[in-house]
Amino acid sequence: MSGILLVLAHPDDESFVGGGALAWHARRGIATALLTLTDGQAGRIAATGAPSPSTPETLGRVRREELRRAARRLGIGELITPGLADGGLRLVPDAQGAALVTHHVRRLRPEILITFGPEGAPSHHPDHMAAARWTTQAFDQAADPVFDDGQRPHASCKLYWI
Repeated sequence: MSGILLVLAHPDDESFVGGGALAWHARRGIATALLTLTDGQAGRIAATGAPSPSTPETLGRVRREELRRAARRLGIGELITPGLADGGLRLVPDAQGAALVTHHVRRLRPEILITFGPEGAPSHHPDHMAAARWTTQAFDQAADPVFDDGQRPHASCKLYWI
């Protein structure tokens, strides 16, 4: 890949943070990828009075499709959605979450990683904080030849917190 990997928690996070940077780089021919850890199934359904395409049972599927469309519009080259539980990333052991991100860092081999800051961006959302922890750990772990996940180590050049 040799480009940029943005690691976020929910569908629509890319529209608030980092998506513009990915779009700018993608238009210049730089490879971009987005790892969105959850499907957003715990999000709110707007009570606007207008009919909604979502129900509590379909919300994750609807938000995943919205994410796919946003990624296409932003020119993101690869979208990764492992489908972890929205609102439940704090229940995933950090070693497991970091290993998931490390796997994709080693597979894609980006020069730059971008994620939330350790405070979870302005919202202090626990899922955002987990994404930040796991990506920060993966930045070091991916380069460590002792960490064995069956892939070659890869050292990204930079890690940026949003």
